[in-house]
Amino acid sequence: MARKSKAECVGESRFLGTWYQNISSLLILSPFLAIIIQILLSMLGFGIGFYFATGWVLLFCVLVFMPAGILFRCLAQPYFRITDKRWQLKGESPEKVFKWPIRGPYWLFSLLEFTGICFFAPLLYTKLYWSQWEWDENLWLMGFGGGVMLVGFMIFPLLFMYSRWLHKKAKETATWRHICYGCGYDLRGNLEAENCPECGHEIERERMDKLKAAGVEQEITRAMSE
Repeated sequence: MARKSKAECVGESRFLGTWYQNISSLLILSPFLAIIIQILLSMLGFGIGFYFATGWVLLFCVLVFMPAGILFRCLAQPYFRITDKRWQLKGESPEKVFKWPIRGPYWLFSLLEFTGICFFAPLLYTKLYWSQWEWDENLWLMGFGGGVMLVGFMIFPLLFMYSRWLHKKAKETATWRHICYGCGYDLRGNLEAENCPECGHEIERERMDKLKAAGVEQEITRAMSE
């Protein structure tokens, strides 16, 4: 039986997390940090010029840093999370550990569609409350909301392919460590097996042979034994 222990990334701070988690969190939370700094400095008696400057900083954080943080978390962070060689996956199913990173691109698509629907909400409100469509007053909302939803549908094929590629990288991560992708069983004692003796999950021999030919197997095995 595989020893069930919580998967963790060696060297990861339990409070802050890894560097790629910290970057995305800092970018997403930057508007709130700007507001907190503005409140604290206003208590020190800064003048009108200070409020003008911090207002532009806050706007920049909302329009640039926060979207960049969302993109980083949904697209870049899953890649770094999956390919991080410090992962200790023994005793834990890689399929379970990497489930959410693989779905990162789909979260971006869902966020775009939800944002577009939210901008259509005022127009729907006028129909329900006034029993008529207020096209003129909400035309910019329709344009922005429809544009966001259209962008989401246009890039969905790319997001789908990227998610499939992340799934492939997750399987490579398990193969590097001679761990069953389905259950986390340690396969180093049975390197020639076609299926996992614990759960029956098929072992990708072709990928394993490529790693052996590239000399990666010896490198990973040596790192795991240290």
